Amino acid sequence: MFGSTGAMIVGNGGNLDMVNSGNINVGGNFTTGNGAIINFSGDVNIGGNWNTGNSSSITVNSPSVVIVDGNINTSNEEVNGDGILRAATCTEGSGGTGIKPTGDITCADMVAWLPIVLGSFDATPANNVITLEWETISEENFDFFSIERSEDGENFYEIGTTPGHGNSNDRIQYSFEDDNPLFGLSFYRLNAIDHDGTYEKFQILPVQFVPNDLQVSIYPNPGKGNNMRLRFGLPTEAKIKTVSVYSLSGERILEKTLEVGKNDLEFQKRLDKGLYFAKIQIDNYTTTQKLIIN
Repeated sequence: MFGSTGAMIVGNGGNLDMVNSGNINVGGNFTTGNGAIINFSGDVNIGGNWNTGNSSSITVNSPSVVIVDGNINTSNEEVNGDGILRAATCTEGSGGTGIKPTGDITCADMVAWLPIVLGSFDATPANNVITLEWETISEENFDFFSIERSEDGENFYEIGTTPGHGNSNDRIQYSFEDDNPLFGLSFYRLNAIDHDGTYEKFQILPVQFVPNDLQVSIYPNPGKGNNMRLRFGLPTEAKIKTVSVYSLSGERILEKTLEVGKNDLEFQKRLDKGLYFAKIQIDNYTTTQKLIIN
């Protein structure tokens, strides 16, 4: 960690090369001279303005987050990299058109900032729960997260909330467990809500979940083509539980709503010898089993 309570100046042709573990805090203005080479790979907080010289080389590498409380005053300099750069305003120099962000770099108006800068967001299904984990890079006047889930990726509803930390420029880890997940494919989304009601909805995360205690078996298999039984081991929370039997040509021979336990599959007529398929639907999860008739 490098800190400066006042201004910081990198002279003409000077270099400032940050390693991944390094962070910089500048209490006042940050000035880089003509031809300076700036390479950020850690978090940077600049309390004043950032003034750049002509022909400076500026790179902001992920996961670096550069936050400028004041303005970025440039002489038509280009900022490269895939990190995050935020400032109150980006003003052009005397002969230029202002900062030139490339790739994922943006220069946003701080007044329009939303509550947080989100880092990673992941979901892990294990032991019949789905664990959501995410990271904030900064928070400003932030209240709480609403965790949302969807069956189709379009219609979301809240399944829980997690309080935020208010104001922070540190990386903060969060987690939430969905202990009653949907079977099969579902979708999760974070909604970050500020104290003043401002909110930001983040990217949608698809997750595939199959419960540990899911057990499906059909017997006798091979069978004689008369009645068969489907044994269905599944917690009662599943909303949709159906089985459809198809011939090899795709003709649907049977469709039945299932109950937890044993289910009889009664066909209107004896099945001919050959190969058939049983498609079992459990919420958004689908499994197909072969049926052989002798």
